Amino acid sequence: RARTVTVLFKAQNISKRFGPTQALRDVGITLEPGKVHALVGENGAGKSTLFKICAGALPKDTGTMTLDGASYNPATMRSAQATGVALVFQELTIVPSLGIAENIFIDRMQAYAGFLGLSRWKKLRAAAQGILDDIGADISVSQNIDQLDLGQLKVIEIARALSYQPRVLLLDESTAFLNTQELERLFAVIRRLREQQIAVGYISHHLEEVEQIA
Repeated sequence: RARTVTVLFKAQNISKRFGPTQALRDVGITLEPGKVHALVGENGAGKSTLFKICAGALPKDTGTMTLDGASYNPATMRSAQATGVALVFQELTIVPSLGIAENIFIDRMQAYAGFLGLSRWKKLRAAAQGILDDIGADISVSQNIDQLDLGQLKVIEIARALSYQPRVLLLDESTAFLNTQELERLFAVIRRLREQQIAVGYISHHLEEVEQIA
């Protein structure tokens, strides 16, 4: 009996050129809910470019995208996040001078502003801790950010992406600089996301990781 495939996100015939360089030519990708889809290839193959287009960080030259069967064409990352697609970049984007909760809601602090613009810290920290607890992260918002290892910092970035309540989460080489312990911690979070029926796109150069998680 054939398995029924539920397509949540689909990109078709995506092309992108940077000056004389053809970064992508008629590329397609399909993501299903509750699955981790690995994207592998050599440096310069266009993997990150494709994910950035899917997440609204770059415009495509040609092609079409759909989300849950509806046309999807985000002009910015913010519009993609609002629609249900979030991207975690390869480069670490944590601000060390801010706390964990502030890093998770870094661009939406105004939502937690109270009288005279003062931040409602208790509400902010509770919301951030709730996200971390939902994904099984053993991290407290009361910890200092400089106490966390690279794997935990990546989990904070994933928590930031999840604060937009995405249905599609794209991870661009999130394990590139992690040791074995940090990697296992991150994989545990990814497995939890899979159980929550989030469609995960996963870029990696390490085939052993792909066999474990995708």
